[in-house]
Amino acid sequence: MIPTETTHQSHSPTSIGKYADAAKLIIRELKEAGAAPHQIIDFLEGLYESFGVSFAPDPDFMLEGKPEKQTYSATQIARKIGAYSENGRPHAHAVSAILNHNLYIGQEHKQTAVLFETGDFIVFYTRYDEYALARVMDWVADHGLPDFVDGQFYTYTIRYKDTAA
Repeated sequence: MIPTETTHQSHSPTSIGKYADAAKLIIRELKEAGAAPHQIIDFLEGLYESFGVSFAPDPDFMLEGKPEKQTYSATQIARKIGAYSENGRPHAHAVSAILNHNLYIGQEHKQTAVLFETGDFIVFYTRYDEYALARVMDWVADHGLPDFVDGQFYTYTIRYKDTAA
């Protein structure tokens, strides 16, 4: 989704982030239930209306079928390598730290779009190609399934789960 206008900021970035986390889960359920893209856009418009965010459909979102090139979110990569946070969720932050702070994956291996924007707060959605996925897998194996990953500002703790399950 691409924001089309910003009218006001009535919530903190923290509350917007919580809405975004909830929206991801709900969108996944809507897609699994067979919701049409316009229904998902209607949901997002209603959800973010109080933040002053309007959504216009991203052309790729409206397309049926898969894109030419397979891409993965940091969350999907975390699931593939079995990297989870201490609270049991796929550790997208640790994967992002590996990609951007430890491997320095170039822009040619990323597809970044603005998910939404309000005032000074912008949420980006980044997907990575097969090359980036392979480099993360190699890095984790080369470092012996590390329990900690250093990022630019934080050190992330990782708990591994069997990916075959």
